[in-house]
Amino acid sequence: MKIAALDMDGTVYVDEEITPACRAAIAAWRAAGNLVVSATGKSIANARGTLEPFGVELDYHVLYNGTVITNGDYSIIQEEHLPRGVVRNIVQHFSGRQGLNIYATTLTGSDALVWNGLASRESSMVPNAQSADLESVGDVVLMSLWIP
Repeated sequence: MKIAALDMDGTVYVDEEITPACRAAIAAWRAAGNLVVSATGKSIANARGTLEPFGVELDYHVLYNGTVITNGDYSIIQEEHLPRGVVRNIVQHFSGRQGLNIYATTLTGSDALVWNGLASRESSMVPNAQSADLESVGDVVLMSLWIP
């Protein structure tokens, strides 16, 4: 048995599509008894929303830049949260600066936009983010800065 770990954005998922050739290659690899793992910064919801419309099934997912591991049906096997003090320090260090947004990602709900230094611009990498006060955000598994 072999394992293939695949990045998502710009590798498997390009121009909002997973090509038929890519889908066939993944299916053939798995049919040969091998495992396929996604390795991405995506959340559970975003990974599911990327793969499921194309009928792509994987064996495991390493998500949120490695802080969460799930099996193929997105049941969590392992999770790590960022210490609250680290999250506060990141937000304190970068908030107040124009030209960037700060996002906090949890395992539940939408990503939280905790600093908006880009007026009304949104990132396609963090769709559906909701503005939120950091103190109202639950356990954070990933912090992201978006600087276009």
